[in-house]
Amino acid sequence: MDPHSGVVSGPGGRETLDPKVMDVLVFMTRHAGEVVSRDELLAQLWPHAIVTDDVVTRCFYVLRTQLSHAGGDPRYRTLFETLRKRGYRFNGEIGSPMPHAAATPNRTAGLRIMAIAIAIVAAVALLVLAG
Repeated sequence: MDPHSGVVSGPGGRETLDPKVMDVLVFMTRHAGEVVSRDELLAQLWPHAIVTDDVVTRCFYVLRTQLSHAGGDPRYRTLFETLRKRGYRFNGEIGSPMPHAAATPNRTAGLRIMAIAIAIVAAVALLVLAG
């Protein structure tokens, strides 16, 4: 996953995500295992825009579709769980981020993004191996 270019890649190939779809992916991986409500997503990712719930629904549809294409397996759709009347949850496994003590302040943001990318790749690999 490369948040700056919007590209996700895996055994099935490369997919370029729309910027907001990538924002949803990054936000959800940062909150892995937590239930995130539609209202929280709208407030965090569309803070000054008037959008409907359909925008969130569409982002998750596109995200599931493109991740399953990049992963080469329709099971990647299950990385995101829809919890009726509650929100969404990312069910992938996230590895431990690199220790911040070793990072300089200027590198911390880049290391965090890299840790998220590595964690997603690891989660995809685990799903493939779990078969």
